[in-house]
Amino acid sequence: MRDGNKKMDPKFRRLIREVAEFCPRAAMTNRELALHCLETNRRNFICLYHGERDKNGKTNDESVTEQSPYQVTGTPYARAVKGVREDDVEPQPGHLHCGCPEDVVLLDFYLWKHTKITSPVNGVTEGWKDQHLDPRARLLMATAWQDWTGLTVDQIYKGDQSDTEAEVERLQYQVEVIQTALVDAEEKLTQRNEKRAAPSRHASTV
Repeated sequence: MRDGNKKMDPKFRRLIREVAEFCPRAAMTNRELALHCLETNRRNFICLYHGERDKNGKTNDESVTEQSPYQVTGTPYARAVKGVREDDVEPQPGHLHCGCPEDVVLLDFYLWKHTKITSPVNGVTEGWKDQHLDPRARLLMATAWQDWTGLTVDQIYKGDQSDTEAEVERLQYQVEVIQTALVDAEEKLTQRNEKRAAPSRHASTV
């Protein structure tokens, strides 16, 4: 594990990136460790999709045209990676070297390491295995997840907490977010009802 100047062996990091079931805690302990797992031997930070499915990474928002099927690709910026002779390449702030948004990539990494599904027919339970969402689908998923849960990617990290302690903290945060959203929604509903009732009151005085 990464601690100060200590780094995880590259082969171990590669195994974490390639096998969904292997060492899931690497994706949920803290941001620094999760990012370190996505670091290549040339010190590039690359998302799971571009590391396994599309290593050229030519599709991004900067490359779209009017004829492109989508104007929002899920990868805002062009790929900018360090090479043998290029050691000072830096990604856009908040993004990885593959051009993808850091928070979306980290959420995807977390869900890829932890999500399981079970067949009602044969009872088999399995995870993502070798499947990866493409950047556009991944962004849509991440946006929906944040809208529905009220959580940000930083809330999924538990540090040294136990699973139960981390779950309690996340649920407490979600309750606060839901309560705030409920108050806002009730205020909007009250305002809407008052606007609807206003013409009726005016008509009754005529």
